[in-house]
Amino acid sequence: MMLGSNGWMRALLADIGIELPPIYGMFGILLVFSLKFYPFVFLLTASGLARSAPRSRKRRKASAPGRGAASSRSRCRWSFRR
Repeated sequence: MMLGSNGWMRALLADIGIELPPIYGMFGILLVFSLKFYPFVFLLTASGLARSAPRSRKRRKASAPGRGAASSRSRCRWSFRR
């Protein structure tokens, strides 16, 4: 184990003067799950944002200043039908 009570990384950091909190308990659970599930959360968030980006650009383009309300409504309606 790297960060256990007798882990080699904990001993190395203790020699330098860095004391780590124990990884047993709530802090350890949060640390391990954060490191374990970060790639999944990142990939899901990135794909969701990538999919919503073209839609938001169409909405912004349809509601651009200088166009009438009827024009922007019809553009939004056509973009949703595709």
